[in-house]
Amino acid sequence: MRGQDVDFTRFTLDVREFMPISEGLLHGFSFRQFASVTHSGDGRVPFYRLQSVGGARSLRGYPSGRFRDRNVLLANAEVRCQIWHWIDMAVFADAGHVFRTFREVHFADPRVGYGLGFRIKNEGKTLGRVDVARGQEGWELHLDLGSLF
Repeated sequence: MRGQDVDFTRFTLDVREFMPISEGLLHGFSFRQFASVTHSGDGRVPFYRLQSVGGARSLRGYPSGRFRDRNVLLANAEVRCQIWHWIDMAVFADAGHVFRTFREVHFADPRVGYGLGFRIKNEGKTLGRVDVARGQEGWELHLDLGSLF
């Protein structure tokens, strides 16, 4: 930042789990919990280094980077099922918050999105995804390579 020293520390926790419904079938529940906390002694963090949620890799009911601040809490949940040998379907729900300080967190009013998605797979790996999601501001379509979690 043009001659200004900016010093901050960020702690991130990203937990992902898959619970199969049946060993023989590729059906199951998938969960992700993400938290990121940024600490700065003087309270300054460059705008381009703030955390954000929204988009194909976090809160799918909103455009990419829609919400931005120093700290993030995010949860994703999916029910996945194989509908063809190389196509999976997922019904999902996402909830998240961005906030400056912990006093500003309103757990009773998170940003929420939900929707339906399809995954193209090859040899057990997700090659691409198409998700259609609804948030409080309308519908979003996300195309992405790889898996969210």
